Amino acid sequence: ASTLADNSSRTLPASGRKREQEIRLFASTRRYDCKRLHLTYRVARTARLEMGLAGEWSRIGVTGDIADVQTLGYAKPSAAVVWDVRPRLQLRFGIRRTVDQLEFEDFAASVQGVDDRPISGNARLRPARITRFQARVDQRWGKAGAVSGEAFVEQRQGVLDYVPTLSGSQTIGIAGDGRIVGATVQATVPVDVVLNGAQITVDATRRWTRLHVPDAPDRPLSGLPSQEAKLAFRHDWQAIASSWGADWTTARITRIFYVDEVERTRVRPLWTVYAETSAWRPMRISLTLRGLTGVGSERRRDFFERPGSGAFTGSQFRRRDSGLQAILKIVRPL
Repeated sequence: ASTLADNSSRTLPASGRKREQEIRLFASTRRYDCKRLHLTYRVARTARLEMGLAGEWSRIGVTGDIADVQTLGYAKPSAAVVWDVRPRLQLRFGIRRTVDQLEFEDFAASVQGVDDRPISGNARLRPARITRFQARVDQRWGKAGAVSGEAFVEQRQGVLDYVPTLSGSQTIGIAGDGRIVGATVQATVPVDVVLNGAQITVDATRRWTRLHVPDAPDRPLSGLPSQEAKLAFRHDWQAIASSWGADWTTARITRIFYVDEVERTRVRPLWTVYAETSAWRPMRISLTLRGLTGVGSERRRDFFERPGSGAFTGSQFRRRDSGLQAILKIVRPL
């Protein structure tokens, strides 16, 4: 997320292999250029080898008290073996090298107003380098049935997080090297035998993270929840050009590790139901009820002399609650 100085951005047309974009920001500018090459070699009737190479170059300039300009360049190779076991069953094993994204607001000093927390700027930020190994299986059946599962391991070098400065404050900098091990499951299951035109979808992720911090105990990576899941039901009633459904999202827990504080936020489970219709063409009407059991979160701040190894000095707890939200939309094309 970034704030544009002149409320505008300019994107040059893509050529298929080259993408160039210039973004002007308050107190910083960045020029981005990326080239890609992709090759596929069929080694057998049911197997193929895919190879890719991307090159990314960035030029970042920061003005003000920490004025600086740096040019970054990274090669991002990838390779995968794809095996079509059966016409509707596929296995994929791959490896990819890439880099993480930088947040522009981290280059300049700021203050988090809610907690009155000053953050020093860092004009020499460099993105974490990521090597991802994955194994994936995709199975399809019928007209719309599908299920896929993926196991992955990510090695992250130069992870950016909050680190202390010589002046006694904190800034974004290289905190150490990280590792993520996880698995995802996605499925679409038609239930026409019960209700014609209905389906259930599942999307779930489980991950284990670890950051190795020099001269400190290992800890989880900041900002990444250990598990996420969403279960949804949808019924398309074609006879009256309408649909309705419901979805449930599990609780989401994240932790952020500051220099002298650990912040834990839990967003409570969320129930949503909706109905939409285009029976009165050209209008499209939808009604969404969000938070049938309420919407809310709990946040706990634990203060330490140093996270994970220093003495505990206190805590703060905050709870937020809101009721049911009803959203009515009536859209008519001009």
